[in-house]
Amino acid sequence: MPSKKKNRGKQRKLKEANDNFKHIPHLKAQVDALVSQPPAKVVEAIRLGRNFHTLVATNLCNAPYLRRLVSAGLIPTVLQFFKQCENENILNALPDESKMVKDELVRCPMKWVALLVNVTLQDDLKECRLQIADGIAPLIKCMRNDHKRELFRSKTYWYDIIGLFMTLLTRLMNGDRATIKCLFKHEGLMDMVIRSMFWNNHRKDILEESETYQDQGDGVEIVGISRLPEFGILIQFVLNYTTILCSEGVASLQSPEETQIRLKDIATTIIVNESHDPSCKITFVVGLLHLLKTNLSAKEKDYCFTIIQRFIAVDFVDKDVIRGVVDLGCNFVSGYKDAVAITRLGYNMLNYFDSEKKLLCPIERHYAYAISVGVIEMCVNLLLQFENCDNDELIDSVRMLFNNASLVALHKKTSKAISDRRNRVSERLEVLEVMTDSDNLGQVLCALTLNERKTIRENDKLIELVRLIRSIVDKTACNPALVSSNRSCLNCSIMLEGDAIRRCGKCEAVCYCSRECQVEDWNSHKHGCKHMNVRKTLKNAGCNNAKELKEAEAHSKNKRAAFMKLFSENINNVLMQAILQGWDILDCIVLVDFRSPLPTIQVVISRMLELVGYEPDQLHYSYQTLEKNRSKGKLTCIYISYAPYDSRAFGPPEESYYSVNTVSIPPCEQFGRWAEAQAKLKCDMANKMEDIRSDSMTRRLLFGLYFCSWFDGIFSRLKA
Repeated sequence: MPSKKKNRGKQRKLKEANDNFKHIPHLKAQVDALVSQPPAKVVEAIRLGRNFHTLVATNLCNAPYLRRLVSAGLIPTVLQFFKQCENENILNALPDESKMVKDELVRCPMKWVALLVNVTLQDDLKECRLQIADGIAPLIKCMRNDHKRELFRSKTYWYDIIGLFMTLLTRLMNGDRATIKCLFKHEGLMDMVIRSMFWNNHRKDILEESETYQDQGDGVEIVGISRLPEFGILIQFVLNYTTILCSEGVASLQSPEETQIRLKDIATTIIVNESHDPSCKITFVVGLLHLLKTNLSAKEKDYCFTIIQRFIAVDFVDKDVIRGVVDLGCNFVSGYKDAVAITRLGYNMLNYFDSEKKLLCPIERHYAYAISVGVIEMCVNLLLQFENCDNDELIDSVRMLFNNASLVALHKKTSKAISDRRNRVSERLEVLEVMTDSDNLGQVLCALTLNERKTIRENDKLIELVRLIRSIVDKTACNPALVSSNRSCLNCSIMLEGDAIRRCGKCEAVCYCSRECQVEDWNSHKHGCKHMNVRKTLKNAGCNNAKELKEAEAHSKNKRAAFMKLFSENINNVLMQAILQGWDILDCIVLVDFRSPLPTIQVVISRMLELVGYEPDQLHYSYQTLEKNRSKGKLTCIYISYAPYDSRAFGPPEESYYSVNTVSIPPCEQFGRWAEAQAKLKCDMANKMEDIRSDSMTRRLLFGLYFCSWFDGIFSRLKA
């Protein structure tokens, strides 16, 4: 037996649904009079359009008797009225026998819709929802036309039932799979629901006309049901609709391909009827982003974010969507929860799911456009705005976004976007760096009030994230002192300028001062020559797309520039590593890895290259280059990076992950010869260690003298 608590819940739900007609006098007596009649007689009275029977049946909460009415043909009787709702007035929709009825006839179709809603509210009558969903096609056809806005050739009736009609659709959406599949068949249903969500902002004519027709006709005002559909009901309908499309086991409704097509159709629906405003091109997903900037409830915001995530999951992202998300994150974040939702939205928006790798991979054009409209500033501002919160969740979502950004930071479009925004990003990033810099923390705390000091704390995850963002922003800001090394003779290291520069005819990547130097160096250079010219390499692999060749060439140049910058900033670190390991710097190889979000630089010896996964041909070339550079005082460097252009349809899959480049760095004016620079640094380190030892001995001696004098004083007092 059902519990009393469950029965009370059902009774309360039915009471709330039927409180709409409290203003009708003697309602209990009228319901009792109706229930005492045979169901077939009541259904016949409703078919003839009798107002009393129809009105009381809409408020009937006696589930057993309502089931008997349904068994007597109540649903087909009500649906029969709507078959002519598009072209006939309400009196012509009634049967001819109704003219002989002396009682008052139904003058408003609102009672029929309310009767259908009453049936859907009964948990014992769920099987009726399929019958209703299949029979309301003519009603949907009238209600979806928000340009004409007529039902039974009357605007009053259209405005009377539009809010109640949306409630009916929401109830039907909660039905079984067959009912939902039946709703999917009705053309224009989803378009109508979507456009209704934007009437307040884009259809002032409907709002004004609704007031005009408010007190006309024979409509019945229902308490608790808005005259125009409420946004909460509409967004919940769309959420339920998309949930069913995306849920597991949806194959019983339609195939996954059809599901994606349907979701894209919903996302691209124009929010204003073309007949009303042909110039409006705002899509539904962009419209949702605009609505998130208004005063929605927390629950409605969650619904909007969930729906947008589902559209992004089927790869529906364009420039308007990216710009809308960035603008929302920069100017309209009201709380920490919104900040986390927006950054996660940005992460999913800028990446796609690779089914082979089983992870989200970056889309360069999306990252480039997002950076150009301010996604980096948005993330930095959010980190600053919620620095005083327990913001681990926000830091994690921002870090995921920038981890993938680091993979495409050296690509042509992304690199240009970063360069264009570098100054603006640096201004905001410097503030965050000061807040997270432990060296400056004392100075920062002194300048703040007591309450502000509580918001400043050292956060290792935040510090690491700031370094990651800085590395991306400054990745291609190259040191001019080292770029010139690309214009030196590869054989004798003489600096070349103007007409003296003679490049290798095959790779066009290295320079020589004369043909003699080129011939002398050929045995060493030939192993890497075929890989240095990216354009020629891709052409030989079968790529003839001029755009992709140009992007690949720009990517190669950006990688070298990023390597030069990182190397120039870490020269002392490189020399220090060699000194600590006891290696001669010219016997070592400087290995730079761009495959991690934060690039790494380390000093290795030649036999350690096998651990990197080098192929025999690459090892042989690196060994030869190392021997040649050692004899000429050059430093051997290798940098590894992802190379998407080098193998997109031009090579086997395993080659698509990274590329290896070998660079020879000759002595430069800033540091002189590398062996001398290492010896000088080693001497400086020895002197510094000696100073530290001397200071330590001095402090110990002073402490000993102080302790002795203190002990002598104590002993003198005791003796006295």
